[in-house]
Amino acid sequence: MRRQDIEFLIKLVDRSTLSEVSLRTAGCTLTIRKEGTSHFSAPEPLRPEPSPPSTSQKEGTAELNRERQQYVKAPMVGTFYTASDPASPPFVRVGDTIEKGQKVCIIEAMKVFNEIESDVAGTVTQILVENASPVEYDQPLFTVE
Repeated sequence: MRRQDIEFLIKLVDRSTLSEVSLRTAGCTLTIRKEGTSHFSAPEPLRPEPSPPSTSQKEGTAELNRERQQYVKAPMVGTFYTASDPASPPFVRVGDTIEKGQKVCIIEAMKVFNEIESDVAGTVTQILVENASPVEYDQPLFTVE
């Protein structure tokens, strides 16, 4: 394992809410721990509070919308990017319809740019992470209905 890779992992752990990361390769085991942290818990996505419904029909619609919400989640720890480079348009925007298997973002991990594909189909209703922000494993990235 190269020194640059180790330094990258240390910075990644320092910027994240992770308290510990372990990595095993063919001839090496590396564990990075933060001092003074308790345990890891993935942040819940921010959801707007629904306004109180005035009729039972609105209650049913709000419940149906919550049931139809799905998330595209981060399959790894890394840095989230909305486009392949700063000059390119984002892969998806709020309001776009996406299909299963469609490329929706890139997550950089250890200098490798991983194209992330959606495992759900629907309309993107929220982008839950800012461009160039660190993300955790299984963290929701997009809300899809």
